Amino acid sequence: MAGTLTMKQMIAELTETSRSLEERKHQIDIVIAALK
Repeated sequence: MAGTLTMKQMIAELTETSRSLEERKHQIDIVIAALK
C-alpha cells in the first residue's frame, strides 16, 4: 500500500513539474515571437 501511495505522489509531482515547465515554455515562446 505504501509503495503505490509513493508512486502516486511521485506521478503527481512529475505532472505538476511538467505543467509548470509547459507554462514557462509558453511564456518564453511569447517572448521569442515578440522579438521576431
